[in-house]
Amino acid sequence: MSSMIRITTPFYALFSCDEWKGYSSMRLIGEFTREGLNNQLNKEVEGGNMEFSESDALEELSIKEIDSSLSYGFIQELLINEAL
Repeated sequence: MSSMIRITTPFYALFSCDEWKGYSSMRLIGEFTREGLNNQLNKEVEGGNMEFSESDALEELSIKEIDSSLSYGFIQELLINEAL
């Protein structure tokens, strides 16, 4: 009998969207780990594609706080389950 270990790792989908975060305007940019998400958000803000109104560093904020402070972007948490 084999034993199964369930791993639940959070991943985050980043979407570009209109300023109202309307679902019909959302376009998937990618799926990321938290570190990858922070890196991509920095690129999007530096490139002028998104705006971020929070003054604290991304690493210090929850995903909900980041999403609330983000204009022209939306973050969805994904749980990916893998049986080994």
